[in-house]
Amino acid sequence: NSVFEFRTPSKEWVVDHNLHKIVSVQTYDSRGIEIIGSVVQDLVSYDSVTVRFNQEFSGFMVVRG
Repeated sequence: NSVFEFRTPSKEWVVDHNLHKIVSVQTYDSRGIEIIGSVVQDLVSYDSVTVRFNQEFSGFMVVRG
């Protein structure tokens, strides 16, 4: 597992994980509460994942591959 932190609130979080495959993700706000967004995987290089939210959040993403 890899954890990526997003300190600046944003409606879109992008992670370049370089795992060369589709990954699973979990996203949490700055209080540690799980938040749900729309996940978009890079199906060309399989090296990045984007999560889009309806409002801005800061927090962290756990990437499992």
